[in-house]
Amino acid sequence: MRKLFFAAVIIFGFLICSCNKYEVRHTVQYFISGESILNVSYTDSNGELLFENNVSSTWKYAFNAPGDKRFVKLTVNSIDGGAVGGYILVDGEEAAISNSNTGSVTMTTRLP
Repeated sequence: MRKLFFAAVIIFGFLICSCNKYEVRHTVQYFISGESILNVSYTDSNGELLFENNVSSTWKYAFNAPGDKRFVKLTVNSIDGGAVGGYILVDGEEAAISNSNTGSVTMTTRLP
């Protein structure tokens, strides 16, 4: 009986240690605005910084991220220097917003 109990404790401990502590997922959404052609850089689901050139103001991007408290970043640049804006939603809640008349904005937020 002791051997069975000991084996159960070992297996239970292994299961607890092997669980992913970042299993909590968050939905991140990026939205932009502007009246000209825009260049965008943003953090993707892997934490990498990606670049999109010559996009319109209808560009948007969404992904699921682990609950590892990572930072996400969105930068919007107008090719002709016109007004731009953007915002980041995390789990449907506004996490960062910025607008500018000078043609460039950057937003950063940390996931919960």
